[in-house]
Amino acid sequence: MYKRGNKKGQVTLFIIIGIVIVAVVLLAIFLVPRISRPTTPQTSTLNPGAYISSCVTDEVLPILSKLSKQGGYLDPSPYYTWYGNNLQFLCYSENETDDCVNQKPMLKEDIENQLLVKVDSITRSCINSFKLQTENKGDIVTTCGTLLLGVALKPESVTIDITCPIKIVTKEDENLNFNDFDISIDSNLYGQVMLAKDVVNEEIVGNGVNFAIQYASTHDDILLNSRTPTLGIRVYNITYINDPSDNEFLFAIKNPKYV
Repeated sequence: MYKRGNKKGQVTLFIIIGIVIVAVVLLAIFLVPRISRPTTPQTSTLNPGAYISSCVTDEVLPILSKLSKQGGYLDPSPYYTWYGNNLQFLCYSENETDDCVNQKPMLKEDIENQLLVKVDSITRSCINSFKLQTENKGDIVTTCGTLLLGVALKPESVTIDITCPIKIVTKEDENLNFNDFDISIDSNLYGQVMLAKDVVNEEIVGNGVNFAIQYASTHDDILLNSRTPTLGIRVYNITYINDPSDNEFLFAIKNPKYV
């Protein structure tokens, strides 16, 4: 009786071991492949919209800063040098008796045109950089032959509209097509330019300083300061108090009759 029971125990043990082995094999067959194989194809293709927007913005920000610190012009003329910056004379008098004359009545449009020239070369460089980096990963990129651009100063932003068809054929033979890229850069340049135009109009009639004082007393979000570094010259500074970029808009006035 003892030996017979021992044999039955051994048979039962072998059956259990066999079931465990079969279970492990089945798990290896059905579970492991599902873990190791992704359910969707993975691609390392860059996003052209995000790449171009970041690339262009990084290059445009220093240009906006320079425009702000030079009265809206990259190459101002005539200008007054103030602490290392050449400030555009927005209103200028040739002699001691005449009212100053508005030198830049199309200030906003002039700034937009300067930006357009710069953004054109910047955008082309950024697109070429995107093409190079993407093709280094094994994809094929076809970019536009003709680049269409639009630049505008708007309240609280500078907008850049780019039209450039880009086609990407990935390593997985997937076709991706992109066409329009819209960029918005936070900026108070529009508001500063509009206020500068108001200052110029007041300077023409000899009310520049009074206007600045009155404006400061009624606005707590914008600082409008003026200084007279020398007889006949006035420097204006327009700053948004809560502007994280801390860009000040500086320009000069030559108006001997009223200074």
